[in-house]
Amino acid sequence: MRSKLFVPGARPELFDKAMAGPADALSFDLEDSVPEAGKTAARAAVAAFLARPEVVAGGKLLIVRTNATDSPHFAADLQAVAVPGVWLLNIPKIESAAQVREVA
Repeated sequence: MRSKLFVPGARPELFDKAMAGPADALSFDLEDSVPEAGKTAARAAVAAFLARPEVVAGGKLLIVRTNATDSPHFAADLQAVAVPGVWLLNIPKIESAAQVREVA
């Protein structure tokens, strides 16, 4: 991976533009770039984008940064974006090996 572009999950109007750009990887953020009131909509927008066959086949390394494991959004994030085509899940604020095992 030579370059990675961070894409706010709350900005679906940027998704296609990011996909068409030269970055090798796209990292969709559901955490810090998304206001609390927009978490559900951002999750749905990212999940819908990642479900498109042309996105999966697009040759980009697809990454999603979820909300933290102790947030009320984590389980729904994981359910929505741990899908074929997503190469990496970036789980923020991990503080122990036990948390990694729990996520896995």
